[in-house]
Amino acid sequence: FDFPGNPDNSWGTIQVPGEPFMQGFPIERDVEYPCWRSFEVPADFAQKRIFLSFEGVYSKSRVWVNGQFAGSHYGGYTSWNLDVTELLTPDEEAHVLVTFMDPTEDPSFGSRYASRYLGLNDRMHPTGGISRHVRLFAVPQAHITSLHYQTDLDDSYQDATLPIDVSTAAGATQATPLRFHLTDSNGHAAM
Repeated sequence: FDFPGNPDNSWGTIQVPGEPFMQGFPIERDVEYPCWRSFEVPADFAQKRIFLSFEGVYSKSRVWVNGQFAGSHYGGYTSWNLDVTELLTPDEEAHVLVTFMDPTEDPSFGSRYASRYLGLNDRMHPTGGISRHVRLFAVPQAHITSLHYQTDLDDSYQDATLPIDVSTAAGATQATPLRFHLTDSNGHAAM
């Protein structure tokens, strides 16, 4: 599928999230299908990093934003974020096209498993589509990209250390202090 520009109004309407096959669209394996949506980018996203967040697109997907290729992902039920800051303008209309395909060579080939699960034997239940929510969000230029902590208790389960691993955005231009407060289950400061 080569994105030719904004689709015309001859395209059908589909509920997202959802399976196109369950909404009456014929889906074939190894065929790339496009979905298109336009929306207004909020004005308060100015000077921030803007992301499209996909909770699940089955299985192999590609994304264009305002006619520009933005990225791709392979893996149907895993969430992923795509930084689209450079492709959007706050307070203006945006156009996003997402394609999906269930390739036969994929070891997880969902259509085969869905057919067996549903007892269809040789018949196929073609999976594919934007099966979970898609969101647009913005964060400050300096922001946390990952946070991991664990509690290492001593042998008597009385005292513990709390190692914290934090990563920040590579594009952050200033040092940003981080403060952590340890509280008990009632919100009181822990000793």
